[in-house]
Amino acid sequence: MSHSGEFEGTMTVDGAVRCRRIAVWMDDFNLSVREPGRSRFGITLFPFNRGMIFTQTAQEIEDGLHFNFNGNRLGGISEGPLGHPADGEYNYRKIIAFRTDVTYSAEQIEVDIEGRTTSGIHAFDASKILPATAFSVRFLIPKERYVEFFQLKDHVHAHLLNVLGQVFG
Repeated sequence: MSHSGEFEGTMTVDGAVRCRRIAVWMDDFNLSVREPGRSRFGITLFPFNRGMIFTQTAQEIEDGLHFNFNGNRLGGISEGPLGHPADGEYNYRKIIAFRTDVTYSAEQIEVDIEGRTTSGIHAFDASKILPATAFSVRFLIPKERYVEFFQLKDHVHAHLLNVLGQVFG
C-alpha cells in the first residue's frame, strides 16, 4: 500500500534549504521525499514503512517514535536526469545513516529525518567524485490529513482521535 501527500516542511542539504514544502511518497519499504512539482532532486530511504510514523499506542504517542539506522545502503540522494530526460543520467550518493524522530501533538504529526551520504558519482564523468552530504527533512502532517495520507478506515481514525484526546486532553 502506498501513501502520498504534499506537506509543509523543509528539506536541507549541507545547510542550504532546498524547499519549504515536501512531496512525500511512502510504501511498505521506502520513503521518498522531494521538492514539489517537477523536481529533479529526491531522497529515498529504506527500510522505511508506515509504522515508523504512525501509531495508535498512547505511550508511543507520548514518547514519540525514534529510529536510527547505519549501514552501507540505506537509500540514496539523486538529482537528474541531467542530460536528455530519456538518458537516465543522475548524480547519485548512497545514504549510509539516517535517524527519524516523530513527535505527536493534538494537531499534527511532526516527522524529522537527518542523515548523511557517502561521496557520489557524477552522471557525466565517473572520475569526478561528488562530496558526501548531510541532509535533513522535516514535514508536518496535520490531523485533517490523517485519513487521506494514512488511508485510515473510519473506526481506525475514530480510535486514533480518541487516543490523541486521552494523551493531549
